[in-house]
Amino acid sequence: MKKSIIVFSPLLLLVLMACISSIVIASERTDSSHPYSLNDPNEELSIVSVDQPEAFPNTLDLNSSYEDQLKWKEEFKNWAEAEGLIQHLSGESTKGSNISILGKIVRLPDQAFVKAYVVNDDYLEMKEETRSHLPYYAIQNGNSTIMIAEHTGVVVNLILDEIDKRPFDFLNQSIKGYLGGVLKYE
Repeated sequence: MKKSIIVFSPLLLLVLMACISSIVIASERTDSSHPYSLNDPNEELSIVSVDQPEAFPNTLDLNSSYEDQLKWKEEFKNWAEAEGLIQHLSGESTKGSNISILGKIVRLPDQAFVKAYVVNDDYLEMKEETRSHLPYYAIQNGNSTIMIAEHTGVVVNLILDEIDKRPFDFLNQSIKGYLGGVLKYE
């Protein structure tokens, strides 16, 4: 019995010292930027809040008509757009907006827009190699369309109309290559 006490005494002492040191370290915490900061023992627990827009009032009755529901939905959409809570990723509303290609911000001209933001091309009947470049933008300018990968800058597809004169010059710095079979536009 004495031998086991002698053998386990240092181990027990080591565990006790580790517990005491972790308690001391935790009590000396001085990170006042943490939302649950308790540097002053007399200070009450407070949570730091982030500025958020005032919530849209839910005035819709559970027994409301379909027309009332559509009206409320339209009011909510207008409120969310005014608060900047909706970001359009494609469509006419993206004209003149900023997109990211190769981690750099590219501003679309006022007449060009993101026709589609493709994250899955299973139904587009594209080549298998296009999947390695997902996601990509389909950008339309006039009657011409370019599909360019967001992360690699590779042109996946390009359809040029003779009427449009160099419709994608604003992308020259972003184009890093072309997939096989894509007409080169330079």
